[in-house]
Amino acid sequence: VGLQPTVDELTAHAWRYATYTVAFTISYLCARKGRAAASRSLSLPDQALIRTVLWLAAGIECFLLAYQAFYGTGGDTYGERSASRAASASAVPLFIRQVEAQLSGSVHFLKLIIMTVLMTRYRRWRLVIGGWLLVELLMLFSGLGARTPFVYLCLMFAFLYDRFVRPVRLRRACVFAVLAVFGYLVIGYVRTYGVGGVGGPGLLTANGEFDSVFATSFDLFRRRDLGILPARPVQLYLGDIVNLVPAQVLPFQKWDGAQWYLDTVGLTGTGIGLTFGALSEAAIGLGWPEVALRGLLIGFVFGRLQWWYVRKGSSIWVTVIYVFLTMTCYHAFRASSFNFLLLLWLNVMPVLVLVRLLSRGGGTRRRQVRLAM
Repeated sequence: VGLQPTVDELTAHAWRYATYTVAFTISYLCARKGRAAASRSLSLPDQALIRTVLWLAAGIECFLLAYQAFYGTGGDTYGERSASRAASASAVPLFIRQVEAQLSGSVHFLKLIIMTVLMTRYRRWRLVIGGWLLVELLMLFSGLGARTPFVYLCLMFAFLYDRFVRPVRLRRACVFAVLAVFGYLVIGYVRTYGVGGVGGPGLLTANGEFDSVFATSFDLFRRRDLGILPARPVQLYLGDIVNLVPAQVLPFQKWDGAQWYLDTVGLTGTGIGLTFGALSEAAIGLGWPEVALRGLLIGFVFGRLQWWYVRKGSSIWVTVIYVFLTMTCYHAFRASSFNFLLLLWLNVMPVLVLVRLLSRGGGTRRRQVRLAM
């Protein structure tokens, strides 16, 4: 809505975020159990499984490079790559785009399996791990590409370091989190406005993903208060379930929350991307009560996930699934509340099935590992 928001309106909306956070925290703390998985033995993949994971990860990376070269989605900078992807989208068959999107997410899960195996023998493989992180960092800054691969790799390392090497104190974890978020925003600013930011806003005043999530939900709540929310397709409310089904077999059009909002504000086709998020879902739903309800529900889900990990943490598959869902949990707030269902269905389950099929009977073997206690 083209009206300048007041301080009181912004403050009131900020309280919705506080409501969600408090509801999530209370529900999570009530649903979780224990601090960490206590077992000192871990069922690690045997050599056949490890070789399969390595070959599968390499094959996916080759496919993604071939996709980029064949369909011309490359470029020297992140902006050029984003523009080339948008320009070539209509020329790429839907099925190929679906495969590329699925493999782009699955490769992170494969990397997590590899990182977990390496971290169980950290002293032996620490130089390899450090070199891996350095290569990803150089790839990021060489073309200022997507931040996600490097951020995910850092999160994998941090979570598994706390589990297998040395417990990370809360104070250090908070410092790391602040520096990580700041670095994430700086990289986004540099790739958009350049190193000097010439012709653009200042670093602290530039719009980022946090601003996008806040602004979208604020605008939708304001439209709700003014009674001018446009009609919403039913699919919009069932998006987390409908997205599990391929578009080719659905008798109706899929509706993504972010795309629906772009249509609402007339920005479709402009190259601008906006986030949607849990509070935006509440704005087109029950409003304030749904903010608290979503916080309670998602807090309970992730609390029970932690409880499951405490009980079954001796399995490497439970460990990697837990870490994967933990490092991607922000999607429950940034994208949609139950986005983790899509991640499990598209990025985790196909990998587990393929690894088992391609390893030709490979399995896991239980081995004593040093845990950070």
